[in-house]
Amino acid sequence: MSLDLGTLLAENLSQNCSENRKTATIIAEADSCAVVPMLDFEKKKALSMSVALRARMQGFLQSLIRQESAVGRHGRLYPHNLYRASVHNPKIFCRESLKKSMNTAVHILLDTSGSMDGMPLFIARQACFALGKVLGEIKNVNPAITVFPANSENKDSVYPLLKHGQKLTDVTVQSARGTTPLAPALWWVLREMLFLKENRKIIFILTDGKPDCCEAARDVLAKAETLGFEVYGIGIKDRSIEEILPKTSAVIMNLEELVPSVFTMLQKALLKS
Repeated sequence: MSLDLGTLLAENLSQNCSENRKTATIIAEADSCAVVPMLDFEKKKALSMSVALRARMQGFLQSLIRQESAVGRHGRLYPHNLYRASVHNPKIFCRESLKKSMNTAVHILLDTSGSMDGMPLFIARQACFALGKVLGEIKNVNPAITVFPANSENKDSVYPLLKHGQKLTDVTVQSARGTTPLAPALWWVLREMLFLKENRKIIFILTDGKPDCCEAARDVLAKAETLGFEVYGIGIKDRSIEEILPKTSAVIMNLEELVPSVFTMLQKALLKS
């Protein structure tokens, strides 16, 4: 009997893992999750966040689509250069080309463990909605948003709020629950993103606690780096993220810092060539 793609990929991703570290090979399952439409005032606030982010990134976005011009011997005749012909300078043409497209897939992975319940989750889901909206408006950027765990019955589970290639909706996770199965969630994200057409693949982790297994998290992050993924993290009132992502993470101690911190890290990541 032939193996399905997920099984084949799981075997491939885990081929270098030893027998005594099987936790590193567990891939989360997409499962059901209690979701609700965002409240009107909450959606309004999230939309205002997206407007603020778009304003902050306006110059950056313009630079992505700006045409670069160069004077040369070929191309479109450029009237302002005709004077060069009188001095036998053949460079009277102008060549224009679009700057290289970003061609980037961005996956936001939101920790919805029990400790995130209440205000942390309330603010985080607004930030995710704002990010999804802005990223979806950037040409050749393909966003996705996934929460983990999906429910407390299935510890190693995820729920995709926004899949790559889909249109963003105002549906969001209702509440937080369970522990922090970061490694299985990351394996799931790698599997989902591995075959995307985008050349550049970025994962953003938003979490407020220590992964269920730090060793397993390091294993999957090492594999992600090998595969060419870029992984960034924001720790919310907890420094555990720095243990597994020492070079590409930040920690906030105030919930008010979440949105600007995520936006700043996002912009730096996108600007990185």
